[in-house]
Amino acid sequence: MNNTELKITDLQELKPIIFNYDELKSELALELKKYDGLVFEEKDLKEAKETRANLNRLKKQVNDKKIEVKKEFSKPYIDFENKIKEIIEMIDKPCIAIDTQIKNYEQKQKELKRNEITKIYESNIGNLKEILTLQRIWNDKWLNATYAIRDIELEILGLINKVKTDFKVIENMKTEFEIQLKDKYISTLDLTSVMQEKTRLENIKKNEEERKEQKEIQAKVQEAKQENAFDTILKNTKKKVIISIELTESQIQQLKQWFINNNISYESEEM
Repeated sequence: MNNTELKITDLQELKPIIFNYDELKSELALELKKYDGLVFEEKDLKEAKETRANLNRLKKQVNDKKIEVKKEFSKPYIDFENKIKEIIEMIDKPCIAIDTQIKNYEQKQKELKRNEITKIYESNIGNLKEILTLQRIWNDKWLNATYAIRDIELEILGLINKVKTDFKVIENMKTEFEIQLKDKYISTLDLTSVMQEKTRLENIKKNEEERKEQKEIQAKVQEAKQENAFDTILKNTKKKVIISIELTESQIQQLKQWFINNNISYESEEM
């Protein structure tokens, strides 16, 4: 089969097809020159139609001869082409059958490799199975024949260890947002995204605390204002006080004047 090849015997270069090209071209040039710039009037309509018909007949005659010659010269090639197609069909039949077998074999090998990869995954995933599913980490290139199973195993182990390490990093942060950060990591498997989420949550808490503190300050200020207003009211509220004191006449007059000066109303049996 290795020595089988197509051999063409005595393939000769085709000679140019000889015909009265120059003569025909010269005669036509002279004959057709009279039609250059020719303008037909209404009375010449019949002649114009006849001229057009004659020219079309000449064109058809020339084209038909071209087709005839082409057909004749194509016969050897068409015969050759048909025979080559027949040979190609003969080659294709076993080729397709072999190709099908090769594909079936390769598919079977891929399934065996897929099963082996699944066993490696199941043996090492532990309690991370719900987080790090095989489908999530799957790489279609693993099924390539050139991708060694040992390299695939190292890849899977590397991914599992990375997740475990990243979870430890989150736990060591000792943050109140640990649950939220772990959820973020589970959805992204990206520690950088976790750090960004941590900053976001801390900023939210800080802003809430600042708003709460501001409200407390405002409440205390309002309370102080109310107490001051109450004290002012108490200070300006007049009370009726009954006292009994012994005074000299002079002292009575002085006290009386003091009441008047301070706009204090009073009742006294002696005054």
